[in-house]
This record gives sequence, structure tokens and C-alpha cells, in this order.
Amino acid sequence: MSKLTISQVELLVGELWKYWETLWPLEKVIKDIFYVLNLSNQKNKINIDHNVWVQNLIDTQRFPWIEKKVSDNIFTHQVRLFQMIKELDFFILQVNLNRLKLNLPREINIEYALNLSLLHDDSEWINPLKDIPTDIKMSLSDEANAILHEIEKACIEVLTIYQKDHLSVRTKEDIKAKYDDAESKTTIEWQLVSYLDKIDWFMFCVHELHLWNRNFIEPFKNYLNILKWIKNDKSKFEKIRFLFDSDIDFLRELVISKFPYDKMFSKFEEDNKKYIAYTEMIRRLDAIYFFNLDFLLSLEYTFESILKSFEEKWIDTRIEEYVELVENDEEHYFFKRAVPNTKTTIYPFYESWKIAFAKVGYSDTKWKNHFWFNLMYPN
Repeated sequence: MSKLTISQVELLVGELWKYWETLWPLEKVIKDIFYVLNLSNQKNKINIDHNVWVQNLIDTQRFPWIEKKVSDNIFTHQVRLFQMIKELDFFILQVNLNRLKLNLPREINIEYALNLSLLHDDSEWINPLKDIPTDIKMSLSDEANAILHEIEKACIEVLTIYQKDHLSVRTKEDIKAKYDDAESKTTIEWQLVSYLDKIDWFMFCVHELHLWNRNFIEPFKNYLNILKWIKNDKSKFEKIRFLFDSDIDFLRELVISKFPYDKMFSKFEEDNKKYIAYTEMIRRLDAIYFFNLDFLLSLEYTFESILKSFEEKWIDTRIEEYVELVENDEEHYFFKRAVPNTKTTIYPFYESWKIAFAKVGYSDTKWKNHFWFNLMYPN
């Protein structure tokens, strides 16, 4: 690892403009960066167990300089992204089978993508620069990007050295390979995770706007521009580009033609059981719209008039519809509701994101329970 100088770090921090002011005083940011750089080269190691690791993620707030209605931390975000991929797993399986038939490049490894989703932002509780907004990263010079890359490599080294049984990863080499992939963004799985990572924050902006939080008008517009950039620059996310470029009806048909709801429920004659299975298929179809850039971008025109008036409406607090969904036992889920009856918008991707959010409930290492309805909606 190359040795960075104070002037190089100052150059990077200087290009972050006002962002660094949301962290600590400039002198402390620089001091903490060099602490991490030195820590990555230390010989004496002390392992950090999984519970402490998770607590550090829980304690690291996402975008803390933006006042939110809903609190969001790194752990919640990573689990939510995991659940977004779970909502897509049947669809991805059918995409894989279709690509094999056409002799196209290798399929998406769903298990590996799920693993990446649960660790892709781990370095943010170590990195003094935390989660630099995408639009600021895009504005950095080549030199500043190279300096940032060195800092991120040091964070990966610290994560690799200090982890102990994190996510049941068997070896340090294994977890380092995953962190390196998350940093280099080369595999098809990482490109899937990286793209959905952006969709998650875009949906978070949409959700905050539905809670009538004016602070999210600018972040929402920024991410509209990022989605436009992804749509227009064909070199971005090239390994999953076929998902953006495919006709949405073709992608939906991959699920509709293969979804086994009629066979799964053939032994249950009650109409409501088959209806539940049918709604499960609809739920899987909704998640596909995460890849429909035109539909995502149409939110720009929907919110244009709403944001001018900011009348208080559309706030969905009917949590009982989601509680039954979240309490489903996976082995016997057909006895439960497959999808909430409450929909607040005409946008399937937003409804699908809310389901992923609804499945985030967890207990932290301070023995405090966190339930989705406390996470998704303000008190």
C-alpha cells in the first residue's frame, strides 16, 4: 500500500467541499484517516467478534447530516438490501435459466449477491469519511479518487485483519475477497448489489417524501440525475445492462410462465389458498420494476406538482397489513397473507421496497428489539 501524505489527504478532503463539515473538524478527519492507515499495517491484532461488529454498524447512521423522519443505520440498510434481493430471487433464477439457454455469460450467483449485500458498507464504521454521497464522488478529480481508493483499501485491510466469525465467513482470505470485490465492482453480482444499493436510497428518498419531509427534495432530485446518468451511459453496470434494456413484459413473463403457484397449492382446494399463491406471484413481479429505469424516472413528474403543495396525505400507517406478512413461517407461508392489501401508490417498485423494509426487524447487541414499523414510520 502506498504511503499517503498530509497534502494528499488535504487535497481529497478539500474536494469534498462542505461534506467533511458534517463529519468532524477538518483536523480530526485528517488525524482519523492516518489512524486507519497506520492500523492497517499493525502487526499486533485484536479480533472483533460478530456481535460487536454488528453493533458498530447499528451505531453508524446513514447520511446523518440530513434530518429524517425515519432513522437509518448501516446495518438496517444492508439487511434491507438483502431482502430486496430475496424479493428478486425467483426472478433471478429464471433469468439465469434463460441465459443458459441462449449461451450467454455466466448466471448471477444469488447466494454470493446476498453475501455482498450484507457486507458492502461494512467499512463505513471504520472509514472517517463514512458514506460519501454518490454525486460528490462523481465530482472528484482522478487524483482525489486515487487517494480515496488508498483509504478504502486500508479500511478493507482493517476489516480483514480484525474480523472474527463475521457472517460465518470461514477464512480471512474469503472475507477479504468479498470486500475487494465490493471495492473493485467487477463481478456481475457486485454490479447487481451496487445498482440496487442506489435504488434503495432512491426509494428511501421517495419514502421520506411520502412522509412529507422537505429535506429530501434535493436528495431525491440528485438521485433522479444519477438514474438518468445510469440510463444514458451504456458503460455503467454493463454486466447487468441486459436487465435495463430488456422489455419489461419479457422480464415479467419469465416469472409468470414458470411460477409454480398452481402446483404448489394443488392439494389445497380452498380458493383463498390459491389467491394467496397468486398474490405471491404478483409480489415477485413488482420487484422486477427495480430495473425499469423509465418507470423509476417517471416519479420526477409525479412529484413535481405534489412537492409544490406539500399537502399532508398518502401517509400509510396501516402496519397490521405488513405484520402478518413478516410473521410468515417460510415453510408454511401459504397459511398467511403473501402480500399486504394496502398500497399507497401505483408504483410497484415502491411497494416492493416497503416489503423488503418490513422484513428488517432485528435485535441489537444491547438487547433492544427493533421492529420494522418503528424503523419505517416515525413515532
